Amino acid sequence: MELFPWQKRELAEHAFDPKRGIFASPRLGKTLAAIETLAKWPMGRTVVFAPLMVCPQWVDELTRAGMRVIGLYSGSKASRLSRWELNPDVIVMNYDVADSFIDDLIAWKPTNLIADESHLIKGVSALRAKAVRRVAWRCKNVRLLTGTPSPNHYGDLWGQMVALDKVEWQSYAKFADRYLIRHAMFPSKVIGHRNVEELQERLLKYVTIVRREDEFGPDTWQFITRKIPLDTKSQRMYGQLAREWILKDEGVSADHILKRLIRLQQLSAGFLPTDTGETYEVHSSKVGAVLADLEEIVEVGEKAVLFHRFTWEGETYYREIKKKYGNASVYRIYGGTPIAERHAIVEGFRRCGGAAVAVVQTQAGGIGISFASATHALFTSRDFSYTNDQQARDRIYAPGARRVVTYYECDKTVDQFIAKVLAAKKNVHDSVTNADQKEMLYGPIG
Repeated sequence: MELFPWQKRELAEHAFDPKRGIFASPRLGKTLAAIETLAKWPMGRTVVFAPLMVCPQWVDELTRAGMRVIGLYSGSKASRLSRWELNPDVIVMNYDVADSFIDDLIAWKPTNLIADESHLIKGVSALRAKAVRRVAWRCKNVRLLTGTPSPNHYGDLWGQMVALDKVEWQSYAKFADRYLIRHAMFPSKVIGHRNVEELQERLLKYVTIVRREDEFGPDTWQFITRKIPLDTKSQRMYGQLAREWILKDEGVSADHILKRLIRLQQLSAGFLPTDTGETYEVHSSKVGAVLADLEEIVEVGEKAVLFHRFTWEGETYYREIKKKYGNASVYRIYGGTPIAERHAIVEGFRRCGGAAVAVVQTQAGGIGISFASATHALFTSRDFSYTNDQQARDRIYAPGARRVVTYYECDKTVDQFIAKVLAAKKNVHDSVTNADQKEMLYGPIG
């Protein structure tokens, strides 16, 4: 496989650095760079930590590189330990079980460690973060890989950097005192940064930082927003719930506002769950708009990925797309899709030679996997996290290729507030406290 220029530089300049991070924009080939580096390290046991959904990809890539690999990301603890006894060159393990296997990992004495999506070990006291760091400190060689090293603030960097060098990066308290401005009453809340240039200089000693635009020039995205009017009945229902849940309740907390915003977002998506756990359809405005846009995409034989937040959205879109466009290949990934099946779906989508649509729940398929053969991303309901939203969009990125992103927003609903917050590169859960409530519920006023 031909390497990107930055990958060649990385191998030439840092392949033999024992402990280093690669903080590169999504879809830039961090996995391949790490595997090529691993091949240059002295022989020894290697542990790869990764999010559950991308573990199969690591097994495939490492096997292709000629290494004896075992995936320990599924099954009971006993079954995983029995596979471990096969004594592979590499084990691939999901972060969620790192703490459960910490003693076994230390006893196995790995020489090398790779942490994919390393921002998942940013937590100061999270058990999985502490477990991965304990293993990293015992390994001779370590590579951290992430496209979003500080999804919330620069405080997220400490948990990753201390995995590379616990002497240099010391305690979180010292790091925070030097680089973070924390809330006076709630010290866990970071409200600003200090000594940023010094921090950046320190990072460059330990991290390769690669920006997509530096490698391939400006991204070639085309963004489209579809403003969809609600029918009179649905708009009346939305207004009634907005008044009862938020506008009339002056003492409602930020947490409760967020929960109610999710309910209103569900309504704008076309459905409304009841208190008994049932869900019923309110309208199909977005479904109709999506099906209309897919007509041309399918007609010319292109591929699209439809990202959604709620499970019942995926059920509806998958069913309706298959019904209307039976000539296209239609796939679905959601929270309940088995890991092995997800991997097969991604491969099937990639190899499909004609029109194809993947209906993907953002939390289940928004990171770590590639839909680069798609030319369109359709967002029917967006995640409240800016990082998750961007990660999902970048699943269809390909260097130098034009990609179209379409957002579906019901007019005069919370959809428009969510879009405004994400456009400002902020998270919705951080923005509700000081937001104008009417603008939050009904979009821009005036």
